[in-house]
Amino acid sequence: MYYINVIHYYIRKWIHDTPFAGPIADSLQCVYVEDNKRNGLTEEIKLRLNDSSKYDLPPLAIFPEGTTTNGTSLIEFKYGAFYPHFPVQPIAVKYKYKYYNPSYVTDKLIPYALKTAMQFRNEVELVFLPVVEPETEEEKTDVKVWATKNYKILAKELGVPEDRYCSRPQKMLYLDYIRGKADFETTEQKINEIYNKRVELLKQEKKHQE
Repeated sequence: MYYINVIHYYIRKWIHDTPFAGPIADSLQCVYVEDNKRNGLTEEIKLRLNDSSKYDLPPLAIFPEGTTTNGTSLIEFKYGAFYPHFPVQPIAVKYKYKYYNPSYVTDKLIPYALKTAMQFRNEVELVFLPVVEPETEEEKTDVKVWATKNYKILAKELGVPEDRYCSRPQKMLYLDYIRGKADFETTEQKINEIYNKRVELLKQEKKHQE
């Protein structure tokens, strides 16, 4: 629990309005972000990081996938947190479980809390990797190159494949389906549309690199 008290976080705005979790987030000096209002976020992160070094404040922790997953692969990072091109200390989070995966992928809050509490123990391993600094000119100026460098380091440490085709929007569509908010055909169609756009984008990127 020590590290919880010496780190503040970059989290979604709705957590601020959640009972119990909101006051805790405020006490940790979290940086809040709204999905549809990301303008100025990079500047906010820059200011927070500059203040951290200037006033000896706790470091800023960011979960660059932008969502939770089942841990079988590492989905592509969002770039917002990497725009400042500051040094990064990657931390690999490894959940060790036998029956129920506590990484909060699909369940609602109450079923998740109950299933987690019913396990004999819930174990998580945090691996603090060496600090990574932008070295090449590309890493110092191209946010995608800088983010990808950190992405590959974490994927290697976790021992999971890189997955550049899945994303949070696809997960949210799946959650709507399993919670009865959408039918299978509509969900499948929307997920495939996102997937196909992603495939086309990656093809264009590969062609551009060649």
